[in-house]
Amino acid sequence: MEDVKKENWIMRRGNVGWGYLKSALGGKDRATLQRWVFVWLALIALGWFWLIPKYVTAQEKKEEAKPVAAEAPKPAEQAPAMRSDPNGGKTGDITLIGEVNVADPGAPPDAKDPDYANLKKAYDEKKKAFDEFTELSKREPLAVKLAAAAGKNRAGINMMWTLITGFLVMFMQAGFAMVETGLCRAKNVSHTMAMNFMIYPLGMLGFYVCGFAFMFGGFGSAATMGGPAVMDGVFSIGGWNIIGTKGFFLQGEFYDMSVFALFFFQMVFMDTTATIPTGAAAERWKFSAFMLYGVFLGTIMYPIYGNWVWGGGWCSQLGSKLGLGHGTVDFAGSSVVHLQGGVIAFWFAKMIGPRIGKYNKDGSPNPIPAHNIAMAVIGTFILAFGWFGFNPGSSLAGTDLRNAASVVNTMLASATGALFATLWIWKVRGNKPDTSMMCNGMLAGMVAITAPCAFVGSFSACVIGAISGILVVEAVFIVERKL
Repeated sequence: MEDVKKENWIMRRGNVGWGYLKSALGGKDRATLQRWVFVWLALIALGWFWLIPKYVTAQEKKEEAKPVAAEAPKPAEQAPAMRSDPNGGKTGDITLIGEVNVADPGAPPDAKDPDYANLKKAYDEKKKAFDEFTELSKREPLAVKLAAAAGKNRAGINMMWTLITGFLVMFMQAGFAMVETGLCRAKNVSHTMAMNFMIYPLGMLGFYVCGFAFMFGGFGSAATMGGPAVMDGVFSIGGWNIIGTKGFFLQGEFYDMSVFALFFFQMVFMDTTATIPTGAAAERWKFSAFMLYGVFLGTIMYPIYGNWVWGGGWCSQLGSKLGLGHGTVDFAGSSVVHLQGGVIAFWFAKMIGPRIGKYNKDGSPNPIPAHNIAMAVIGTFILAFGWFGFNPGSSLAGTDLRNAASVVNTMLASATGALFATLWIWKVRGNKPDTSMMCNGMLAGMVAITAPCAFVGSFSACVIGAISGILVVEAVFIVERKL
């Protein structure tokens, strides 16, 4: 009887968010709520896909308007050629020569732009390189052809590197599924596996519809892959970039091979973020609520913060605008991916509450043993293998030889994380060596090294991993006994 009461209490806590949503939307039953949700989604879609583009177009036309005057009729102009490269035949042909990008910089920046000084400086550098290249091409046509071939190969190598490392990150989905399911009870295996499976298509389709546009709509170009600067739609306030406004459904000029490669790589990163909370809320998460979360994270939550850090948003502008170093720097996703997923997981676990039987009446915790520790260990090694795509792949360049540093630092941090987590819980906390904590220590080390893996030395990587291994053990005790 007591267990039934506890279960009902936990179910009520799990439905708190649902109740808030119903009251906020004015729905008294499920049918009314569904109608309201549909109306809100329709209004959001109307705003993003019609009103905002229409407003931007109207503003551009207003700025370009000229006084009415008698002018001689002009001959009909041909439509400008599409900048994107759907078949990949032009990508990298003359845009990647050595370390210098000699693509046509286009029109100069607008003098009214708040960041005009920096934009003008960058434009002048690109224009000078382009002019020098144009002059050279007239004198040495053979050298230009050889450089074009080298640029094409360079772009191809970088693109294949991005795709292959993305394949490794996608395989991490299997690792997450095995770790989470192995640490759960046998009766909940199907539910946990189902969440790890469905988060992949849910998040992916949401990211395809509008997530990628919000995150990278104003990114510019995938320069390491020789891509054209077609990602040029951004909503800004006072020169601070807030969100992308171009690239929905990867249509128009976003039908470009460098953009597609970037989309794939970033999509599997998004899916990693989406998977993290499924472990924290395992065994007690209503499946319909989980599916709503999966779509929401891929369309709105992850892309907005991702834009601020990786998509040219305001966090990345803190250096150029306020002189705060290089702005927010996260090489491979310690904050964008793992911190975001961890914060979501923490609040989900706090809202839903503990599993039935986790605590006694006096508040003391009870251990809930994993039903298959071997599955969890194998899943951890799959994640460690996938991390060799996660971290070095974030350079988006197979020709970047510093990838080797990212690989070695990732490996060392994972090793010290696992070692120090084991020693800490064994010798300091006075427990026996715990296999699940060994796995958590290794994962903590890799999470901690993800942001600086390309910037630190090997000894620093070992220290970072060791500290994270100790912290993950202490975090378990704090969450279990204090929160």
